[in-house]
Amino acid sequence: MCWKYNTNTREQIVSFLSISIDKEPNQKLLNEVIASVAPTIVELKTASQTMEEKKTDLLSGWLSTYGFYPKGNGQPIERVIGFIVTNWASPSTTLHILLNARNIRNLLNTRPASSEVLMFSLMNYLNSLNSLAYSSKPVCSRLECH
Repeated sequence: MCWKYNTNTREQIVSFLSISIDKEPNQKLLNEVIASVAPTIVELKTASQTMEEKKTDLLSGWLSTYGFYPKGNGQPIERVIGFIVTNWASPSTTLHILLNARNIRNLLNTRPASSEVLMFSLMNYLNSLNSLAYSSKPVCSRLECH
């Protein structure tokens, strides 16, 4: 097919180029992305702050009760949770199972009596981890991506 250049062709090219380089459609998409992500960012920030507070509560309670963190590698919270899932449950459990347990007290069936003062802090910390994990929502669900 032969393509002929004429005045109409020039106008079509200019029109196409102005649409292609126009920032308005891109700005609209960017605004939609920002609008869809902003609530999730706020939710994640809030959930993260809450998780840090609950982690601090649990670690403070642990130190008040036992005077030291469990020995081992990793951050204190990792060692405390590792100790709990290994020593307070028979058979040993995992953080994942603990996070999804319906009854933490039943799951942690070999915990010492001294742990009772930590149960509230532990449950709050686990709830905050779940909140953090489930606060993010896929962006595409809000942008109608296909």
